[in-house]
Amino acid sequence: MDNRFYEIPKEHKVDFKIFRSFYFKDIVIIISASVFLMVVANSGIIYPGYKLAFFIVSALKVLFFLSPSLGNPGKRQYHTVLYGLKRDNTVYSALDHNKEWGHEQIGQKAKEVS
Repeated sequence: MDNRFYEIPKEHKVDFKIFRSFYFKDIVIIISASVFLMVVANSGIIYPGYKLAFFIVSALKVLFFLSPSLGNPGKRQYHTVLYGLKRDNTVYSALDHNKEWGHEQIGQKAKEVS
């Protein structure tokens, strides 16, 4: 077969950018969070005097979770939270304190003395 007529896509996962740093997925998350907040607020769980504060705090939380993560470049804050919840807490790894603190020479001298 001749591949001249078919363009092979270079990326399989494409996000649709709607506005500056908002993508289609972010808009879906905002809409679903808004629907969830309306259901919770109208179910009687939230005291009527605190509904405005509830919506403001919840909206700020949603915007925070949609903001870019500083620790994980290219990811959002909610990815960082999910990584923290999914990690295996039973796995531990030893730390090389000499290398961590920049004391490679002190560690080597200690090995030579013993």
